[in-house]
Amino acid sequence: MIVGVTGHQDLGGPVGFAWVRRALADQVAQCHPTSGLTCLAAGADQVFADVLDAAGIPFEVVVPCTGYEDSFASLEARSAFESLLQHGRHVVRLPYPAPSEEAFFAAGRYIVAHCELLFAVWNGLPARGLGGTGDVVAYAVAAHRPWIHIDPRDRSIHVHK
Repeated sequence: MIVGVTGHQDLGGPVGFAWVRRALADQVAQCHPTSGLTCLAAGADQVFADVLDAAGIPFEVVVPCTGYEDSFASLEARSAFESLLQHGRHVVRLPYPAPSEEAFFAAGRYIVAHCELLFAVWNGLPARGLGGTGDVVAYAVAAHRPWIHIDPRDRSIHVHK
C-alpha cells in the first residue's frame, strides 16, 4: 500500500510534534505501507518521511517547483529537507518555475492521485491559502480517497474510508 501525507508545518511546539510523530508511527505500523509519498515540507511531511525512513519503508519525494528549497522559513527545515531528499527512493519534480500556492496545491493533488491512503495532519480548519492542508483534504474527499485525519489540536485520529 502506498501512503501519502499532507499536513501543517506548525505542529504546536515540542509536545505537538512528539504527539504527531507517535500518531504517524502508530498509523504506519498498523497499515504496513510498501512506500510513501511526501513533499518534505517542514512539519508533518518531514516527520512522516522520518518515520518511514526509521521503519525502513521507502518514500518518493514530490518537489512542487524549481527553487522549492528556498521556500523554507528556517535553516533547520531546509537542512532536514535536503537530508531527507537524499533518502528518497525517487524524486518527482513538477514543472512549476518557482514556489507558489498553485505549485504547492499541484503537489498535494499529485500525492492524493498516487497514494492509496492519505494521512492528513490537519487542524480541521479551511486552508489559509490555495493548496493548504484543508484544500488537499477537500480534494481527497472529492476524489473518494480513503484518508486518516490526525488532528494535532485535540490529539484525535479519525479514519475516513
